[in-house]
Amino acid sequence: MLKPVLRSLSVVLIVFTFFAILHIGAHNARGDNTGWDNPEAIKNAAETLDRVMKEEARERKYGKSDDSDSGPMGVLILSGIIIAVGWAIIASKRKKEATQARETKRKQEQKKLHTNRLAHAISLGFSVENEIKKCPACAEKIKLEASTCRYCKKEFLDDQIDIVIQDKIDNFLADHKSA
Repeated sequence: MLKPVLRSLSVVLIVFTFFAILHIGAHNARGDNTGWDNPEAIKNAAETLDRVMKEEARERKYGKSDDSDSGPMGVLILSGIIIAVGWAIIASKRKKEATQARETKRKQEQKKLHTNRLAHAISLGFSVENEIKKCPACAEKIKLEASTCRYCKKEFLDDQIDIVIQDKIDNFLADHKSA
């Protein structure tokens, strides 16, 4: 989902940059394509530069008029904003991926710990098949590993089942330590 957005932002940025370059080129050359070694081109460029400097001096003195063009700076600023937003999106995605990787690693370590504790409990005589739990919805007794209550059809998440199993293992191991 994020890739099409980034692709769209990239296309917009490229288009804006392209038009900014064209706009800057138009401001600098004013349509002249004969080169800067041509005396007429140099004269036109000097006139354009003089006119632009006068406009800037007038804008500094009286403020910018509403009908004036924002020029290439507006396009470049907009391009910069688009780049900043793109980088923020990329940074957010990387942060999310790093968080997911840490969470996955934590779950793997937790599962390994639970597996080791289960193996230890089984070596002491614990049996998951013989254990039962009470359904929180209908209070009927069902198998410990059941993902759906056979009486009321309530479904249990894997995490809920793991918690109940770990509680039973904790109780079993506590009973064996005290014995």
